[in-house]
Amino acid sequence: MLVRNLPAIETLARVDTLCLDKTGTITTGQLKFARKVNMSDVSDEYLDKTIGAVIYADEDSNETALALKNAFKKPDLKINKYIPFASERKWSGADVENLGSFVIGAPQFVLPNMSDDTRQKN
Repeated sequence: MLVRNLPAIETLARVDTLCLDKTGTITTGQLKFARKVNMSDVSDEYLDKTIGAVIYADEDSNETALALKNAFKKPDLKINKYIPFASERKWSGADVENLGSFVIGAPQFVLPNMSDDTRQKN
């Protein structure tokens, strides 16, 4: 429970704006996937399959996972190994048979050498 005492409830009564966390840990706002930006030389179809493989390898049902599962189909691909999302590293990944290994996560952790300017342009 987020709120445990009366002064906190009284403070929340004065809030004008509520910001939702992206993982759904605190809230249950209905997150929706807006868009993907293909920054590689692979086809969108290939990218969709690999994203789907990583997303569906995870049995998590947080708001982020559900938004991505609603946006991408479950491919018929075999997962050899799955690394679940962890807050400490901010990514999850999967080794997909005959395709390779893929990660999904926060860009600053997945692509730490990419400049902020490049990330913001996409």
